[in-house]
Amino acid sequence: MSVYLVLSYDVFDQKRFAQYRTAAALVVPQFNGKILSSQQNPGITTGASTPSHMSLVKFDTIEDLRSLRNSKRSRSLLALRVESAETSVHVLYGDDEKLS
Repeated sequence: MSVYLVLSYDVFDQKRFAQYRTAAALVVPQFNGKILSSQQNPGITTGASTPSHMSLVKFDTIEDLRSLRNSKRSRSLLALRVESAETSVHVLYGDDEKLS
């Protein structure tokens, strides 16, 4: 079963955040992940506030996500993320058959 990360960022250091995005784009595929969307100033249909950036990342399995989260590479990504943005991360479990 696929797993999706929904990440909302309030970016306060654009330069460091750009480094984070570049690094994440290289690391995520090494753990069977795919960045489906990563957008600055995403649109909003309801609600009072909008994060300055959002990303949607798909992993083949929860084990792939856990492998990334437990890796040394993840710690360096986390450091860049913390130094550049306030972040909310949500995990959604997909039922790929129902999504087709």
